[in-house]
Amino acid sequence: MAEFIEVNVKGLVKVTAKLERLGKTYLKLVVEVMEESAIAVVVPAIQLNIIRNGQVFKGRYLRSQIAVSGVKGREPFMTIGAVGVLYGKALESGAPPHSPKPSKIREWVRTKMGLTGGRLTAVTDSVIDSIKKKGTNPHPNVLPAWNSNKERFYANFVARMRKRGIK
Repeated sequence: MAEFIEVNVKGLVKVTAKLERLGKTYLKLVVEVMEESAIAVVVPAIQLNIIRNGQVFKGRYLRSQIAVSGVKGREPFMTIGAVGVLYGKALESGAPPHSPKPSKIREWVRTKMGLTGGRLTAVTDSVIDSIKKKGTNPHPNVLPAWNSNKERFYANFVARMRKRGIK
């Protein structure tokens, strides 16, 4: 399952208008270069946010960050986010009250807090009760990384397009 956040890459409408003279290949080129630029600039920024925010558990969420580009109609688009991590969206946006799997919470408490025995059980039960009553708070990584790196993304995109002979 993929948990993506779609970002609006402003300015690409102007770029695509200029490239339309190249025919059908222009969209493929824009999509390819968008993805390359996002992987070079935005994905590492998301990963750094995850590390800085202390959200690395086993590293699966950290390693699952990707960027995918495509075309809707005649407009290029890009999505960034986690693939294969069911809790990715809940981590980014928070989650309403629900009943989490006790084994997952117990593993998280043991790993994050280093607890064992009766203390592990007590804290696990407390965390589960809290999630059942209040849900979880959002811990955004993707959008803050995008917002603070979009200028770098655009610069990277333009440089890559120029390397391909598009001025």
